[in-house]
Amino acid sequence: MGPAPDAEEVITSKDGLKLHVERFLPTLAHGAPRAAVVMVHGFSAHCGAFRHVAGALAAGGFTVTAFDSRGHGQSEGRHGYVRRFTDYDDDLGLVLERARSLSPGLPLAVVAHSHGVTVTLDYLFRGGPPFDALVAAAPYLELKMSVPFYKRIMSPVLGALWPTLAMSNQIEPQLVARSPEVWEEIRNDPQVRHVATPRWFNEVRATQARLRASAALLKVPTFMPVAGADLLVDAAASVAFAKAAGPIVELRVYDQLFHELYFEPERDSVIADVVGWLQGRFGGTAARDPYTLKSS
Repeated sequence: MGPAPDAEEVITSKDGLKLHVERFLPTLAHGAPRAAVVMVHGFSAHCGAFRHVAGALAAGGFTVTAFDSRGHGQSEGRHGYVRRFTDYDDDLGLVLERARSLSPGLPLAVVAHSHGVTVTLDYLFRGGPPFDALVAAAPYLELKMSVPFYKRIMSPVLGALWPTLAMSNQIEPQLVARSPEVWEEIRNDPQVRHVATPRWFNEVRATQARLRASAALLKVPTFMPVAGADLLVDAAASVAFAKAAGPIVELRVYDQLFHELYFEPERDSVIADVVGWLQGRFGGTAARDPYTLKSS
């Protein structure tokens, strides 16, 4: 779904992994680009699945860089595994540096979803070079989906003894989207890997706890679209984070939407809100007033 990228390249991580990168250019009708945008996908996803979002951002006048996180999509790395969470932060830093070099002088924004929000916030809170705006969609700050008791009990031990053990992440498509067509797309996408490892689970839980306690550290203007009917992540944790962060965050709750906001039946409205908010910050069409989509 969505346009093919205008260019593709590879960025090598600090520990030698090759990360797949895609770039999308704004149409000439917009003249000079408004800003550069880096997209960060969620866990078990890949950037190719969000090309329709990248295309909408490019059509809105933005230069877009998207990439597959380590262990995801076309990037190298063990599926569902990370040695330490800061490896994700380091990778994001390299992609941001590349985006800046390709668009010198332009403002820079990050459009992140789910686990991508976790990575982006951790990058910022650990002192990574800041950028100018953040879209934090359906933040993965706390899990709502039930994890089997034996996995919770065993993960600290396995994280040390067998950190790379790949187990099903038990994220069924119907947990994240309402459309049967989207369920089939997820099931049939060979780049969606349905696994997680004890080390990743331990690392992300520790990171989430730290982020939830650090909301006041957020200094980057942020638009936070939250899926009010999310069955995967805890929407209440996102709302609490936004309130603790203060007016730097513009919160918008879409009451009836599931976790995959960009694949829900109302996705065009969500994407338009994201593009409109960024345009409002970087010139052009004013962002819409905050509102909540009510379920019928």
